[in-house]
Amino acid sequence: MRLTPIFDTSSLINLSREDDLDAAVKRLKPLIPSRGCPLSFVTTLELFRGLSNGDPEKVAETLKPLLLAARISRGVVLRVPIRFASWELFKVAEVLRHRPKLLVDWLERIQTPGFVTKFTSGEVGMDFERIKRVFEKIEQEEHLGTELMLDKWYPGWREERRNGSALPEDLRERVKRDMQFDALKDMMPELFLTQLQIQCTAANIGRVQIHCDAFFTYHASRLRACVLGNYIFEKNPNDFHDWLQLLYLTRPSVCLVTDDRPSLDRTRHSSQRPRIMSLKEFLAGSA
Repeated sequence: MRLTPIFDTSSLINLSREDDLDAAVKRLKPLIPSRGCPLSFVTTLELFRGLSNGDPEKVAETLKPLLLAARISRGVVLRVPIRFASWELFKVAEVLRHRPKLLVDWLERIQTPGFVTKFTSGEVGMDFERIKRVFEKIEQEEHLGTELMLDKWYPGWREERRNGSALPEDLRERVKRDMQFDALKDMMPELFLTQLQIQCTAANIGRVQIHCDAFFTYHASRLRACVLGNYIFEKNPNDFHDWLQLLYLTRPSVCLVTDDRPSLDRTRHSSQRPRIMSLKEFLAGSA
């Protein structure tokens, strides 16, 4: 069975660097389903954010990955990852009411004749402030839980991190010895079910352990880097987006295509790693 690729932002940008989008589409055609491949909600948001923040004189260039995305997806955008997983794993009916209609409408709009001219002159009426607020909220709040954890362990971690790690050497060695990151990962399914408001039965825990393994593996790896290294998590909110997209792997027929090296590295020990590949691997036909 050929897997259906979900391309992340990095892979779509790299693909769109072809001089001609027709050439990029032609290159992908043998590797994707005839019905097209759906877009990640996160990636679509990121690409529209890039359009809104881009140089007005380079709109045509900034638009290329979005136009490529629209063509290969046939305008289909997946739901927010957490809702997608809720449906795939537990068929939560409430999820079906949340469709990314606005993003689908925008994908249609960018393909209309004269869009670049209208966009440059401010005539298209696309409310990018809504997207801006989403990213601002993530940038302001995503790192707070990790900061709280480090504050409890060692209040001086911010200063200490300048020396190469968030913890002083003696505490770092103790954490390496006592903190089992595999055990930390084992705690995540129950917390995830609580977030989904799904009963924490043994069967449900087992289901998310299997189908969200890359999601949990990535998170455990990132937490380890926060605690034992000098990873500046509060300045890397995009890693949060990359982490969420791993929930699309809850659908067994999907693979994630990314040129984001941390995503590939942080999931290398996951049982789902064969369905996470670089663009080069995907184009080589490994899907």
